[in-house]
Amino acid sequence: MLFVFLGCVSFLLLLLHDIVTLRRGQAFWRSALTLGGFGTAAYSMFMVATLGEKYVFPPLVSVFGWFVFILFGLALLYALFGNLPLFNTYFRGPGDRTLVTTGMYALSRHPGLLWYCLMLAGLFMATGSKLLLVAALVWGLLDLLHVLVQDYYFFPRILPGYRQYQRETPMLIPTLTSLQRCLSTIGPVKLYKGGT
Repeated sequence: MLFVFLGCVSFLLLLLHDIVTLRRGQAFWRSALTLGGFGTAAYSMFMVATLGEKYVFPPLVSVFGWFVFILFGLALLYALFGNLPLFNTYFRGPGDRTLVTTGMYALSRHPGLLWYCLMLAGLFMATGSKLLLVAALVWGLLDLLHVLVQDYYFFPRILPGYRQYQRETPMLIPTLTSLQRCLSTIGPVKLYKGGT
């Protein structure tokens, strides 16, 4: 359970990152909290997946699980680090933040939550880790809470145009319209210009 708790700490670090982002001149702390939050999350996920008792799944389930884990792990990495301007989003001062409404962020305002939960489900099928099943439920709920706080408190204060973006793009569950917008805009980072 230590590593489940450590994974919970990663969400606290990422929440502190959001708090620090509201203040000017905090680039060092933003960088430290970004690296600490994502690093802790990755380490705890690895440890939880490899330790403890396992369910024994048929080999086909395990192979499918690895496929799902890799597919949605790559989707998560792209959503967090490829679709967003990396240094402005996580490392530079708050004045450098830009709103991205294209690609995966045309699909939903928080596609990372969807990909994260599906990635954890794939890893559970791949490894059969009983502890990961518990961790995935706890971490998924913490991630949902984190994105709710981001969506209603932090992002409207940090990202110009976010209120308009909220009106145009679903928060979590994609619609047919948002899927079409995603597919038509996926690719290099495009910044918000006052409408999607």
